[in-house]
Amino acid sequence: YGPLIVVQPGARFDADSERMVVVGAAGPTDPADTLRGLINGHLVPKPLELTAGHSYRLRLINIDADHRILFSLKRGDSLQVWRPVAKDGADLPEAWTSERPAQLLTGPGETADFDVSAARPGELELEIAAPYSNRPWKTSLPIHVAPDTR
Repeated sequence: YGPLIVVQPGARFDADSERMVVVGAAGPTDPADTLRGLINGHLVPKPLELTAGHSYRLRLINIDADHRILFSLKRGDSLQVWRPVAKDGADLPEAWTSERPAQLLTGPGETADFDVSAARPGELELEIAAPYSNRPWKTSLPIHVAPDTR
C-alpha cells in the first residue's frame, strides 16, 4: 500500500521536502493475539532523514479501519511544535495554520499535513499509538535530523 498524492495543476510533488507516514494495524502477531502498528508497511520502519533548519511537509495518513491513531512529535520527552497546513487533502484556511503542540488524534481514514522544521541536529521521534483500542498499541518512527552542511 502507499499514498496517492494529488497536486494542483502545474504543481509538482517535491520528494526532497515531503515525508509520508502511513499507519495501520499489523493484526495478530503472537499467541496473545496482540495488535501492533505498521509504519509505512513495516513493524520496524526506517528512520526519516531531515536536515536542521529546513522545512518539511509531514503527511500523516491513518489507514487503520478500526482505530483512532494518536501522533506525537517529540524530542526526548518534550512535545515539539508543528504548523497544520492541510486536512484530508484540502489546504487549511490561513486562520487555522498557526504553530501548535505537535500532537494529533485521527480517526480511521483521516489524513493531515504539517510543516515541520527542526532548528538543530539530533534525534526526534514520531510516537504513534492506538490508545483507545480494545487492545492498545504504541510504536514510533525515529527521525534523524542531520546538520546543514551548506
